[in-house]
Amino acid sequence: MALLRFHATDEAINLTKLKLQLTGATTTIANLAKVTFWDGATKVGEGLFTSATNASDASTTPSFPRSYASTTLTANFLIPKDGDKIMTIKGDLAAVGTSQSGTEGSWIKVDYDGGEVAATQGVGQSSGTTINTGSASDTSSNGVRMFKTFPTVAKVALSTNSLENGQRSLLRFKVTADSHGDVGLYKFTFTIATTGVNVDSIAVYGYVDSAFSNAAYANGGLLNNTAVDLEALWADSTTNINVTFDPVGQGGTAEVIQVPAGTTRYFDVLGTVSNASAGDSISTQLQGDAAYPATAWQTFGPTAPDLLNAGTTDGVDNDTNDDFIWSPQATTTVSVSANAFTNGYGVSGLPSTNLSAEILSK
Repeated sequence: MALLRFHATDEAINLTKLKLQLTGATTTIANLAKVTFWDGATKVGEGLFTSATNASDASTTPSFPRSYASTTLTANFLIPKDGDKIMTIKGDLAAVGTSQSGTEGSWIKVDYDGGEVAATQGVGQSSGTTINTGSASDTSSNGVRMFKTFPTVAKVALSTNSLENGQRSLLRFKVTADSHGDVGLYKFTFTIATTGVNVDSIAVYGYVDSAFSNAAYANGGLLNNTAVDLEALWADSTTNINVTFDPVGQGGTAEVIQVPAGTTRYFDVLGTVSNASAGDSISTQLQGDAAYPATAWQTFGPTAPDLLNAGTTDGVDNDTNDDFIWSPQATTTVSVSANAFTNGYGVSGLPSTNLSAEILSK
């Protein structure tokens, strides 16, 4: 949940008490009731959050109720004299799903609370005296998004990076669903840049195996039933290539494809290449997202399958950050119209800009 750096001046200090607070507007006790404190691989304490009011709140009048955890550490956490020590804060997240208390999509933020200096203190190892914290300012952690499950993305090496005419693999990658649940996928976005050579169309296939031989979806694994006409896009000054999925071929009706829990699906981006000659090249990238979608769903309770701060596929697709659209599907397989989708921001293995480019050259 967070890393805290402690510094001891003049003498080594053994930390004995620590006060934390939940600071995110969507961070509630129902989502995170317990935190644990770690010195490397050694657990040194834990704490439970309550809804107690902090005296320092009177002057700040927070726009949301804050929760606090005060803890007496159960093992030594020794901060060296005139040196630093890092503490790792971990959290036990609530279960997400039907009749569970966890809220899908919540942004969980745990921070040091500097409002009460006597609430965080240690014992000087030379003086033997109790020493209060000298840090009156709160921290501001990045926080984590809370989902039932999540995808992990990784690039897969091509069998060859030699550029030739005909239908060629331009990029291969894989998406793995966490063991906690199936992941629904709705959209990939690619950027393709060429030097000299022509790429006339794009088709994306999904497979169940790393040999890219056994189709994972209908139509031999073809995800976009209508190939993307790159020449038409480029003529319209469009650089991003959006691929939504229509594996059954229902006249362009977009669908959500599944990556079952704990499994991997392999994707092959094929382009039709022509007029390749010496010195030509093609660069292909899978795009990521730079920020969480700015949708505003805020009213979902623990029995609802909907994502907090998420939307339908159309809702996310209308956001500036709409390159990789997926769903954690908290309670059931979802349709494109469910308020259960988010983007690629924070997805493991997928940078906020793009996967590293795959380059074919001649």
